[in-house]
Amino acid sequence: MTTEELKDWFEQTAKIITDLYISLNNASRLFDNKYENEDWIKNHGFFRHHYYQLWFIITVQLNKLLVNSRNHKYNFHKLFERLETKELDEHLLQLIAQNKEKRFSAVFVDRPQMLERINYFRNEIKNKSEVIKKFKTSRDTLYAHRDKGAMPQNLTLQDAENLIILCKDIYNCLRGGIFDANFEFTRTYDWSIDFILKQASLARTERLRKR
Repeated sequence: MTTEELKDWFEQTAKIITDLYISLNNASRLFDNKYENEDWIKNHGFFRHHYYQLWFIITVQLNKLLVNSRNHKYNFHKLFERLETKELDEHLLQLIAQNKEKRFSAVFVDRPQMLERINYFRNEIKNKSEVIKKFKTSRDTLYAHRDKGAMPQNLTLQDAENLIILCKDIYNCLRGGIFDANFEFTRTYDWSIDFILKQASLARTERLRKR
């Protein structure tokens, strides 16, 4: 496995996990009331549809990362297998060798340590297989296409959050272990729906005041 291939995997996967956190945080925000007239605003069809879209994004992106499918290129199962079975290029081996000199840093000091963490996270995914299966069923029957008689899987935002945190932890463990660099996914304010709700609240309040 080459350094370029691994860097590309981390770059593309970071976009997916960022997408997940934006969607999770915005979906959660829709259950809070911070401004005047929020209930009236969020009752508009746009926001009801947007909540559906956020669940669509969460479901599809979690399937990409956590469901072992030949159709998913940026997938943890495939990455685990490649890191376990493929030879690492000279630059990656040098990075891991150099990590032995670093103190107070969560890096891999040798390949066996990396494989140990891969095995740990593989078991973590296995432990969450039931809820992952529900997300796969939702993706296959409700979002990819609507099957006749398809039923909701009774998933919650907490279910989604638990899996998203797992994805973040796997990503930062592997990227940090090799490249000694972490990615902060949880800060999504620049994409927050709160701005829209605030502006709509101000506009609605002003309109009511003028009546």
